[in-house]
Amino acid sequence: MIHLLFLLALQYDPNLSPKFTEASRLLQQQRFPEAITILDTLTKEKPAVGEYWYALGIAQAASGNSAASLAPLEKACTIPDRVARACYHWGRQFQSMRRHSDAIAAFDKAGKNAEDSLLLTAKAQSYEALDQPGAADQAYRGALAESALRPKNSAEIQLRYSAFLIRQGNIEASLWQLDQVIRKQPFMGIAWREKAGLLMAVGRKEAAVDALEQAIAHGERNRDNLLLLSRIYAELGNKEKAQSYKEEAQQ
Repeated sequence: MIHLLFLLALQYDPNLSPKFTEASRLLQQQRFPEAITILDTLTKEKPAVGEYWYALGIAQAASGNSAASLAPLEKACTIPDRVARACYHWGRQFQSMRRHSDAIAAFDKAGKNAEDSLLLTAKAQSYEALDQPGAADQAYRGALAESALRPKNSAEIQLRYSAFLIRQGNIEASLWQLDQVIRKQPFMGIAWREKAGLLMAVGRKEAAVDALEQAIAHGERNRDNLLLLSRIYAELGNKEKAQSYKEEAQQ
């Protein structure tokens, strides 16, 4: 959220009130009550300006008041001078309150032209929470299509999508997605770790060892992973490596 506030503070528009510049500075400094006071005044003075409503909603959300953020974010999303990105944040606040049907309705208000991978991934999560796996799958695929030319972004989405496929019991499809993640981001240790777990689940221990070794080499060197690798090597009959990793885990 703080990162979003920094972005907000950088969105300087000379046509907006100098008070908005001051409110943006206060947001950047995490002085939320003071920023809210200014932004509340601005929305009353100029209720047709979407950026003022959007900033007020973001400030309320950042201060931990999700309920208070809903009305200004709805305004920012739906008034004529709308802020399309406000629809995403409006939906995210509904998600934080576990109001997933409302979240999807808010996301839809953004319109097709504003459905980027971030919004579509969030929508997929709400569809899954509502036990609508078909709609969730379609949203994930939409997110992947939208991010196709951004390998790092699409890899992160595919990692989430692979976890969704696991929850749906589709192991082979999840493995395929993880292979695509690793092709795009070969040093993403968590992807290697997830792949190792899946390979273990289907009894492919030799391949699981290779994947887990890669995970450990790329940032996932922790006690649990070392003990797991030790156990797999023991099951494969490699007592020397099993003991080596066990000793390292116990250090």
